[in-house]
Amino acid sequence: MIADIVEAENRLLQTRDGGAHWRRLPLRDLFVGDVEYLGKGIGHAYSFDIYKKQGMLLSTKDNGRHWQSSPLPGGFSPDHMKFLDADKGVLTGCLNRQQLVVITTTDAGQHWIQVPLDLPNPSSKDVYCAFETDTLGLLDAQHGWILINKHSFPTGDSTSFGMVFQTSDGGNSWAKTFQTTSATEQIELSEAQFLSPKLGFISKSNDPNTAQNGQSDMLLFTVDGGATWSAAKPTPRLWGCRLYSGDLVCAADGKGFSFVQVSPARAP
Repeated sequence: MIADIVEAENRLLQTRDGGAHWRRLPLRDLFVGDVEYLGKGIGHAYSFDIYKKQGMLLSTKDNGRHWQSSPLPGGFSPDHMKFLDADKGVLTGCLNRQQLVVITTTDAGQHWIQVPLDLPNPSSKDVYCAFETDTLGLLDAQHGWILINKHSFPTGDSTSFGMVFQTSDGGNSWAKTFQTTSATEQIELSEAQFLSPKLGFISKSNDPNTAQNGQSDMLLFTVDGGATWSAAKPTPRLWGCRLYSGDLVCAADGKGFSFVQVSPARAP
């Protein structure tokens, strides 16, 4: 049996009529891990060649007709990406198979700045990046957040960690504004979304079964930029919370299927 790698690879497609028609973009996409389109022809993607062990940032300014590639720092394997415009962006990923880091660029990947995070030391050097990013978001040129969970548990290490980091200086530094730890139960922070620099939400699950499905049985919220957090138990359970037109919109699992919309208080 001969495997056709070209036929087996993922396809990077584009639609300009709401999905009625699709065309393949001229980009070899065997190793592409994420794509972000910002409008006005501007888009970014990243890839990681598992054979060469090299990551690349791919950028377009003409709706994907042409792509410019820029190497990511050596040993950096990306897993999340957010860009504000053609030049300024943030990526998170694993560095040298051990440490979760943030890298930022202001010139579309020509230069990168590595930003450290205050994370616990790994309990074993044999485990690939115990901490992983689950949510990366940018509100504007200054404010953003990262949700991190511990995903690897080597023998003898059952401690769960969930953390949220925020930046207010364009990603040059990240402060830990939430952390939960447990040595007896699996904690999963499935979502973190901020509607403004002050108002933010975290979806949390203490039930491993619901956590695997991305559902949450508790919604944490802050109105002071993460200085303090309060808890609410939504009924039914929520999942897939996303920002939409300035509100938080979540899918809800109750009798049938529904949505829950959370809106910030607005002046009359």
